[in-house]
Amino acid sequence: MKLKTGLLCVTLAGILSACATPNGDRGTLNVPLRPGQQNLGAVAQATLVARGEVTDVRIFLSGPLPLGVSRMPQLFAFIYPGFCGSQGSRPAFEMNSTVTTFSEIGGWRLRRTAATPLEALRSGDYSIVVRTSPQDRNIDIFCGDIR
Repeated sequence: MKLKTGLLCVTLAGILSACATPNGDRGTLNVPLRPGQQNLGAVAQATLVARGEVTDVRIFLSGPLPLGVSRMPQLFAFIYPGFCGSQGSRPAFEMNSTVTTFSEIGGWRLRRTAATPLEALRSGDYSIVVRTSPQDRNIDIFCGDIR
């Protein structure tokens, strides 16, 4: 049990230090994700990586999932116009053509692709949302503003 706790602490420290690191490289952007009301205490971060006309989105999440959500969750990711709390009604980019969630010690990892260049995301007012599956009540569990 001590090993799991130690690994979780190391993972969380890495996430928090990455959030604090300024993005000197214009080809990557770290976006801290805030937990939703039903999973307070959870931690997550998205890393956006420029790849020409598309943007790779890598998300790591750790901490409690809302009650009733599958322990091997199927998670969906979206980019919405607007910032968290004042988003548009429809996503600008749905990144769910392949929905795989990889379990890791202390959390889950998602890899997605947004069909737009990173610079377009940086210059617009967008936010990233991670949501549970319809079977798990479509709960928005994380949101982060792309800035």
